[in-house]
Formats: sequence, structure tokens, C-alpha cells
Amino acid sequence: MTEYKLWINGHQVDGFETRDILSPYDGTPVARVHFADRSLMQQAIDSAISAFKQTKTLSSYERYKILEKISRTIEDRKEELAKSIALVSGKPIRSARLEVERAVNTFLIAAEEAKRIYGELIPLDLMSTTKGRWGLVRRFPLGVIAGITPFNFPLNLVAHKMAPAIASGNTFILRPASQVSPTAMILGEIVHSTELPPGGVNILPSSYNAAEALLEDEQIKMVTFTGSPSVGWPLKKKAHKKRVTLELGGNAAVVVEPDADLDYAVPRCVLGAFAYAGQICISIQRIFLHEKIYDRFLNEFIDQTKKLKLGDPLDE
Repeated sequence: MTEYKLWINGHQVDGFETRDILSPYDGTPVARVHFADRSLMQQAIDSAISAFKQTKTLSSYERYKILEKISRTIEDRKEELAKSIALVSGKPIRSARLEVERAVNTFLIAAEEAKRIYGELIPLDLMSTTKGRWGLVRRFPLGVIAGITPFNFPLNLVAHKMAPAIASGNTFILRPASQVSPTAMILGEIVHSTELPPGGVNILPSSYNAAEALLEDEQIKMVTFTGSPSVGWPLKKKAHKKRVTLELGGNAAVVVEPDADLDYAVPRCVLGAFAYAGQICISIQRIFLHEKIYDRFLNEFIDQTKKLKLGDPLDE
């Protein structure tokens, strides 16, 4: 059973406590993770503030190389990461591999976008007194960004927050969901194999109390959260004047018209409803059926649902 320490200021640091992460499939311990208290969270904040002096001066090329290497290393460690996702989240191994592939692409897209964070040149010669004048707009990094991520996509939803932060020259503090934090810690190893300045990325599983330091500290300029509305909206209120982005899940509906190809629609709806036990942001939650095809669709949907297999997520 692998033990994962905190990532603070480029180093692996002991937490104030450790917890065993149990497989949601059979309850066996699959990892041991260190957790941060508020004092350790403050250390991470201080290191991110200090590192920002360096990250904000990184050239587009340097940011590109960091992100491209992360992407390439994720690809090289694909099977290790997929197995980690399957063990800690219960995601079927084939779906876990797809998530790793998406993360490879997410970091590669961010690497390319690091070259394209342009400003704007605005003509100001709109009247005779401003003839020959131009306005120059530049984009500047914000500073420290805090990311709070959920359990259902332990790698790619982290990538969605971390990769753009690095691409834009900011520093980043990640508080991953406790259950799936081992996957984030492996990503931490990958990030710290690059030339990113120490403190550029810090990763700390923690209690809610410790995580609140990310909301309260005025030196953190932005918080990005993915999770439930019951947590997200109160979080925004606590974040004061920070920039806040919330991704609070969906309530996905499907409408099936009477002329639909049911041989296509039924298996797609079964997949959309039950893949990964429905733990997907866009998982189907409601199906509206035209009365003309209601009985046929329902019978076929139930029949195909009964054929779904439950079992070990590592079983191919």
C-alpha cells in the first residue's frame, strides 16, 4: 500500500495525520494519504505567494515546455494512473484509461494555449486630439489560484483547473477530494519532475476546516470549485472579493421523438444513465418519451439495463 505525502513548496511533507483510503468496491485499503491542517495549508499559501514572483515571469516557451512534459509523462504513466483511478473511485478500468487520455489532451491543449495568451491593440484615433494614439492591452497573471475538486474524475477535473493556471503564469493550490487524493498525488510527482518553480503547484488533501483557509486568505486571488450546489454556493459567499468559478453539476434530460432510431437511442441512454454508476456530471437523469414509442423504448431499456454487469473495476 503506497503512502502519499503532501506537496508543499516542491517537497513531499508529512501531514498532521494519515488516513487509509479504502476501495469502494470491496473495502480493502489501497493507499495511505497524509492530510493537512490549517498550519500546513498556510505553508502552502506562503510558498505559492513566493513562487508567483517566478511563475509570473516565465516565458510562453517555458510554460509550454512544462505543460508539454506533464502531458507526455501522463501518457508514459497511463496504466499506473488508470489503475489508481479505478482503485480509489471504483471507475471501470477501461473508463479510467479514457480519463487519463483526456488528461493528456487537457495538458497538451494548455501547453499550446500558453503561446496564445495575447493582449489587444486598440486604435484610439477616434477624434482629432487623439490622432496617432493607440491603446495597448496586456494580460497579467492573477496570483495564487485555489482549486477544489470532486471524486468522480480524480485526474481530468484536476487537470481542468491546474493546467490553465500553469499556462497563464499563476501558482496553484489543489485541495482534492479525500477519497481520490492518491491520484492527485501521482500527478504531483509528474508536475514536480518539470522545471516549474518550487511552490508553483501545491497539493494538500485536508479537512473542511483547513480548506477554509483558501477562502479566507486575501492573498489567494481566485477559487475554482467543482462539486455540489449545497457546497458551492456557500463557498462563494465565504470567498469575499475573490474571483470564483463554480461547476455544480447538471440535470441532464433526454427527449426521444417518435421518429428516433431506437436501436441507437436505447443503448446510448443506457450508457448515459449507468456508466460509472451514474457518477458523471452529464449523466442522464430524466428521459422524456413520445407516447407512440413509450412502450417499446421502456421495454428495451429495461431489458438492456438487466444485462449490465457489476463487479471488480479492474476486471477488463
